[in-house]
Amino acid sequence: MNCQLSGLDRNRFGVVTAKADGFSSAEDVDAALAFCRANHVVLLIARVDTDRLDLSQRLEAAGGLLCDTLVYWELETQKAAPPSDAGGGFTFREFIETDRQPVLDIARELFSGFRGHYHSDPRLKKTDCDDAYVEWSESSINNIGDIHGIITAEDPSGICGYLTTRVLEDSRYELVLGGIRKQSAGRGGYRRLLQAGIRQAAERGLAYVRVSSQISHLAVQRTWIALGFLPTKSVHTFHVWLDSRSSTP
Repeated sequence: MNCQLSGLDRNRFGVVTAKADGFSSAEDVDAALAFCRANHVVLLIARVDTDRLDLSQRLEAAGGLLCDTLVYWELETQKAAPPSDAGGGFTFREFIETDRQPVLDIARELFSGFRGHYHSDPRLKKTDCDDAYVEWSESSINNIGDIHGIITAEDPSGICGYLTTRVLEDSRYELVLGGIRKQSAGRGGYRRLLQAGIRQAAERGLAYVRVSSQISHLAVQRTWIALGFLPTKSVHTFHVWLDSRSSTP
């Protein structure tokens, strides 16, 4: 089990926040709650595998609010089909510093009101939730290097999309966050953006590409299916507000 304080969430929402995952036992849940008490945590964001309903119920007993369910999909890089065409008027390239503001503007457009776990929590201010995705994108920009990267998409209107990437410890490539802005949608840009990420993984010799999203986000999952991705696991995200919890499990 991993449990640690989240400075970004504390700065954004104004309360001491911790994030935890990797639960394998009831004792792990208790340990995360004990960590929170010891560190004066107000909000615990916990992710639990969906096949461990016992642990989900333990978090619920501690006051946990189910805020989303994520589904993870993977593609074996060598089995990826080559792009069928280069149409749509899109080009893709590595991020450069002059892309910073356009990418952040697109992030705000794409994720305003997005139904992730932040937006699903009625105690969090919605504008702060919107900012979370912009700040996440900016953090990726600020950490570009061997682990983190960004692919940008262009069409005749200019920068019209982006995709943040991350090399995981097990040498898989994760396509993390991004998309195509609304005015450029409908021409297969998102699919081609993913294919650009898959090409990068192949060029870096990484065997698998991973993606994830909310279980209700069906449009992106249809695209993943068309590209050959297969589902591998799912997790529930709980928010536990410890300032209102009356007892421990």
